[in-house]
This record gives sequence, structure tokens and C-alpha cells, in this order.
Amino acid sequence: MLHKNTANNYIDSENVDKKIFASVLSIYQLAQLLNKKLGQRYQKIALAFLFYHFALSFKLLF
Repeated sequence: MLHKNTANNYIDSENVDKKIFASVLSIYQLAQLLNKKLGQRYQKIALAFLFYHFALSFKLLF
């Protein structure tokens, strides 16, 4: 499905969804790795980055 963003460009939301899912998955895997290596504090940092990245991705859609 195509959506029109603020720059009058059409973007493919399905493709964007796949990219967001891939980045969410990779950041989650990074958080798991950091949790094993460095402890829970760094996992929270990685999760905070995940939410920040998701917010930016969502903003670009609309």
C-alpha cells in the first residue's frame, strides 16, 4: 500500500514495515547480546534506542 508523506513522495508501507521489523529484531538481538556480556543496564539503553528509532521511523511514515 502506498502512502503519501509530507515531501509529496510515495512510499511503500509494506517495505517500510519490513525494514522496521528487521531493525527492531536486530536491536533486540543486540540488547540480548549486551545483556549477556555487560548486564541489564545496557539492555535498557538498547531498548531506549529501539523506541527512539521506532518513533523516528513512524514519524517518517506520516
